[in-house]
Amino acid sequence: MKKRFLGCLLFFLVAMLLCTGGCSKENAEKKPHSSSTQEIKVPKELGKMEDELNVILASQQKMIEPPAAAPQENTQKQVGKESSGAQEAGGGKQEEQSSLASSGDQQQSSKQKDWQEIDKQLMLLHQSWNTVEPEAVRAGLAMEERDKWEESLSELTMAVEKKDLQSSIQASMQLYGLFSNFARIFKTPVPPEYYLVKYEAMKLAYNGLNDQWEQASTSIQPLQQHWDHLKLQKKDINSQVVDKTDFSLRDLEMVIDLRSKSLLRMKYQVLDKNLSALEKELSKM
Repeated sequence: MKKRFLGCLLFFLVAMLLCTGGCSKENAEKKPHSSSTQEIKVPKELGKMEDELNVILASQQKMIEPPAAAPQENTQKQVGKESSGAQEAGGGKQEEQSSLASSGDQQQSSKQKDWQEIDKQLMLLHQSWNTVEPEAVRAGLAMEERDKWEESLSELTMAVEKKDLQSSIQASMQLYGLFSNFARIFKTPVPPEYYLVKYEAMKLAYNGLNDQWEQASTSIQPLQQHWDHLKLQKKDINSQVVDKTDFSLRDLEMVIDLRSKSLLRMKYQVLDKNLSALEKELSKM
């Protein structure tokens, strides 16, 4: 009887151990499964950051565009007397000088407004980044990537403070290229390659417009590589938008050999318009 009791007790203990081990294993398997399926939400401030940076870039572009030539009127009239002709000629010169001075004042006033807009958007960009930063780090943004963004943002801020247009443009372009890191970690509908394509296109145009044609040519290869990768990733994009972007990219690259600033400016504006349309299509996916 005693042996039978001990046998039942031993069987009961073994059964309990097996049950406990099985349950623990099942729970251990469930935990990583639940954490791996957890989705990373895209902060709404990330979209604000891109909008704010785009406004800054647009304001900078306005300041580097050559002013439209004002139509000149013939203020000198042929008259019979030399004294009268001289007086009218002198009056015409004074009017022309006054017109040029007025045009210069308008351009200066316009630039001042552009700098004010840049300063305003820059403050908003700092605020948006302060909200996105902890979310980005939690989502997997590497420290060197974070530091690079902070460094470029500081460079932009100091350049704006000094009203250094060229340095501010370079810092803004760098920030735009770094958006690819946010697109990667948050898995946004617009993939990282889109930002890299636009970054290389901006660099190419900027260097060409500053007569740095050799430097501009170095953007051709990475520009094409990022574009090819983007097309492979997103095969369901509107084919018409893709084709227009593809041809405008080729046109931009061909300008490098021609070394024409006017042609470069026009071809880049066409490409920029196509890239904006492409971004809208990507956002829908």
